[in-house]
Amino acid sequence: MSTTAGYFDETLLVSRVVRAQVMGADARLKADSQAWFATLKAVKENNRWQFGELSRSDKDITVQAIYAHLCADNAAPYTSDAYCTQTCGQPSTNAKTFTLNTPIYDCFSLYNSVGRTNEINMDELWATSRIAVDKNLLQLASQNLISAVIEPNLGVSTYFGKGVQNGHEMQFNSAYFTASLVPELMQIAVRNKFNDFYLLDSGLLYNAIQAAKFNAGNANGAGDALAFGTLKYYADLYNIDLVNTPDRVMYMIEPNAIGFLNRANNANITKAAPVQVAADEWRWSEESVLMPGIVYDVHMTIACDPASDEKITTYKYIMRGGAWVNPTGCDSDNTGILRLACV
Repeated sequence: MSTTAGYFDETLLVSRVVRAQVMGADARLKADSQAWFATLKAVKENNRWQFGELSRSDKDITVQAIYAHLCADNAAPYTSDAYCTQTCGQPSTNAKTFTLNTPIYDCFSLYNSVGRTNEINMDELWATSRIAVDKNLLQLASQNLISAVIEPNLGVSTYFGKGVQNGHEMQFNSAYFTASLVPELMQIAVRNKFNDFYLLDSGLLYNAIQAAKFNAGNANGAGDALAFGTLKYYADLYNIDLVNTPDRVMYMIEPNAIGFLNRANNANITKAAPVQVAADEWRWSEESVLMPGIVYDVHMTIACDPASDEKITTYKYIMRGGAWVNPTGCDSDNTGILRLACV
């Protein structure tokens, strides 16, 4: 360093501003925005319910499903032509009501002063926050599906084979969570009158399935890969454990068992042409960037902070809709939802 009067080495006096992506730290920071929503994805992809068009998007719609079935009636040996002595069952008409669940939301606020530096602009702040609230909403929706829809509607299997039935749970030794479980699952489906099924797994079969993929080219590993390839499998390594800790569980679900609906009050209204509902509030709808097919209502408000005399823009993202379980018919345990556990 020079000793000349009035000279200072700038490397000692200037703090360098370095963007995270330049340092290589950005990818690690963005890991916080990684979303776990396999449960929501599974239910949505396998949804076979038809709700029709919601003509009054500004109202919370209640739908009543009417269905008929014949219960408490059995075949018997025919012994007489006398019709007066016959006892016959009568079909019944039943109804189940479905109402949209309570919406969930997340929001963020941007202060104008934060974007005045050259390093990070307001568009980047908005985009980062937008991903974060998207992740939070999808994960909460997945957790609500497990805790409020799947868990309260567990059925009781009429067959558990290698497992042990404990209440609404089939319990299997950890040694059974291999490719040999696949035909067992198929038999469980047939015995419980599942037309088809998909699995929501906290990770019980995850390692075996990945190992089977690696060994698919080997003569002694191709069979496992083929067996696992017949499954419609979803691994939710975050939300299922979060709801069920410390239990390690897997759900077997008939696609017709759970219906899913997502709607927006401001459907087809874009950010480019929002609806202004007040002097300081605008509304529109946006599709999730992480999960196509999920639509949010967006409310944007602009306020003034008296302390700093600067504008604050707040974005609120609202997910409306939910999931419901089909009517169970004659058998209250015939929900189409079974829980398997590792013990």
